[in-house]
Amino acid sequence: MIINFDDIRAIRPIADNINDTKRLKTYVDEVEELDVIPVLGARLVKIIREYNENGTVPPDTITEEQIKSLMNGCYFASKECGGGNIHCNGLRKAMAYLVYSRFVKNNPINVTAFGVKLKDTQYSEDVDEGNIIRQSNEAYKIGTAYINQCVDYLKSIRYIETKKNKRKKIKSIG
Repeated sequence: MIINFDDIRAIRPIADNINDTKRLKTYVDEVEELDVIPVLGARLVKIIREYNENGTVPPDTITEEQIKSLMNGCYFASKECGGGNIHCNGLRKAMAYLVYSRFVKNNPINVTAFGVKLKDTQYSEDVDEGNIIRQSNEAYKIGTAYINQCVDYLKSIRYIETKKNKRKKIKSIG
């Protein structure tokens, strides 16, 4: 895993009695596969996973310091800002917000032997669906903005090349 459950709890409160492995791990896996790999690439995600497991980085790819900056956030110079500094909040925060977004939207739903149920007890009140969706969407927007910052950082260190527009312009004559 790229992030751990404490990273998610650091950005927004989640009850301590929630079984992380059963309730959160699925969302961490989904975010890695559906949100992070398409943007950063499978190769970089594999490098980050290996770095988290054994602390090593393959030669001629990305440095350990660059991975730390990518994960934890940093300031970096950008050509788009005329060489000025830009802040990147880091992949750890980006993923935490994206996982939180999925978790908020799907947490109250439990699949039981008697069908899909909404968990409710005498000690809790349901939040209306509109508020749940609004909170989930807000966290998702923050997460995608932070992932875009990560992409900008990777472009600044030339790990990701900026694609040039190669569209042909068609001019009407006559």
